[in-house]
Amino acid sequence: MADITCARCGHEEPLHACDKCSDSDTRYCSMDCMRAHAEIHKPICDTAGCFVLGTNQCDEVADESPTCLVCFESGGTMPCGCACRGSAGWAHARCIAKAAEHAVDPEAAYHTCRICKQSYSGPMNLEIARARFRMVRRFDTQDDVSAAVHLARACNQRGIEDVSMTLYRKAIELQIELSGEMSIKAAEVWQGFGQLFLNSMTGEPADAIDALEKAMSIYEALHDGDDNGDVASCLLELAEVHAVESRETVALELYERSLAMQKRLAGDRHEEDLDIAYTIKSMAHLRRDMGMREEALELYSQASRIEERAMGIEDEACHDTRNFMGVLQAELGNTAEALQIHREALRRRERIFGSEHYLVGAEQSSIADVLVKEGKEDEALELYGEALRKYEACFGAIAVMGIIQQRQASIYTKQGRVNEARAKFESARGIYEQVMPVGCAMREATMQLLNAEVAAL
Repeated sequence: MADITCARCGHEEPLHACDKCSDSDTRYCSMDCMRAHAEIHKPICDTAGCFVLGTNQCDEVADESPTCLVCFESGGTMPCGCACRGSAGWAHARCIAKAAEHAVDPEAAYHTCRICKQSYSGPMNLEIARARFRMVRRFDTQDDVSAAVHLARACNQRGIEDVSMTLYRKAIELQIELSGEMSIKAAEVWQGFGQLFLNSMTGEPADAIDALEKAMSIYEALHDGDDNGDVASCLLELAEVHAVESRETVALELYERSLAMQKRLAGDRHEEDLDIAYTIKSMAHLRRDMGMREEALELYSQASRIEERAMGIEDEACHDTRNFMGVLQAELGNTAEALQIHREALRRRERIFGSEHYLVGAEQSSIADVLVKEGKEDEALELYGEALRKYEACFGAIAVMGIIQQRQASIYTKQGRVNEARAKFESARGIYEQVMPVGCAMREATMQLLNAEVAAL
């Protein structure tokens, strides 16, 4: 791995480490540099210890000595986070970040594995983002804005909300300083800030709406009010925020405006436009939440046809949409149709990603949900267990694991296996406590539900 230099000035003989987080990768040549860099380094301190490992750790491999794909050295933590398997699946996050810095397209290299072409996720994404932000010296360039946004999004995905919000606010301030308030770059950062709420319910919905409306006003001004994709995407995201807040009428109106603009922009190609497919799918989500399942199923079918024309039936987006169709079929009582959809998707995901990928686990969980409706609890329990194992291998801990464990507990409760049910409920509680920030409304509501379920045993 590359020699460590002073995080502030780049001096080649750094002496001092940060006392708070003991980050061995962050050193300073003097106390002056350490003090000058303190505010920039703070997000690294605040995320120390937040990293939850997957299975790709060198210490867990007894019969082999894996080497980093970039530096060719052994040892150190190598988290998993893409679809690579075998020797290609090992790399230090710091090495990936350093290699990305010198890539032809650095931004793509920070986010996407150059071998399997899958986006980094979970622990690997967070550690790459931390390693990238660790290279920021003065926080005064466009690259520094991109590094801050990358780490903010990675923290947001891992439930580290306070750091995520702080980084985005810093990115907005610097972007406005660099390019002005009425610039495309400023609009993009405002829009990204609004997306935090949609990604994990971070912050207040009013702040998300304000940020998205600011971004949209900039886009409209720069395009003289003409139709453009940026405005359409802001309309879509505003609709999604209002949908989350149960303002269905407002949300539907915004969805319709976005869809109409997208169709005008696409022209004759609107039946192959993926943005249109996404908007239709979002409308389907809302219809389903409103209890309008037949209407939602028709919308999902429309979106699926567009995705298949644009990308082919093997693409992951097609699997995702058909998964929703399977869920709806099950909700409508059509379990045979639902199982056919999910099992077909499972075979395709295994063929594309391999049998151990978390998306395979997601499909196994969906099949288990349908089997429960058919009264096949033991088969469902086995599939839920497989899904949990795959999620844990990739993410360590993630909220969906708690949901699956609650479903297992419900089956045990129905079967009269009280001790096993209680153990699963407690395990789910541990997951939620680990991944949901203290004070989060969703965490409080989830804990109340868990307490009620345990008390009813």
